[in-house]
Amino acid sequence: TDHYPGISTAPFGMPNCFQYVGLDVTTLILVSGTTANYGLVVPNDPGFTGVHIFVQSAMFSSGANPLGVITSNGLDLRIGI
Repeated sequence: TDHYPGISTAPFGMPNCFQYVGLDVTTLILVSGTTANYGLVVPNDPGFTGVHIFVQSAMFSSGANPLGVITSNGLDLRIGI
């Protein structure tokens, strides 16, 4: 699910950060360095054409705010179109 406009995360110690997607599915990726890659396997099935996938990331960033976590913008990915 998507949240537009975003939900403020200031009450959790993250001022100027927003939650743009629901927490229906979460994945933890441990990163070493400054970039990360994540591969999403989508079956080759026409039934998935037009399906929306809403994604957003959150990163630990010591000192960025009281909680030490920052968020990305949200993305709406649409399959096959």
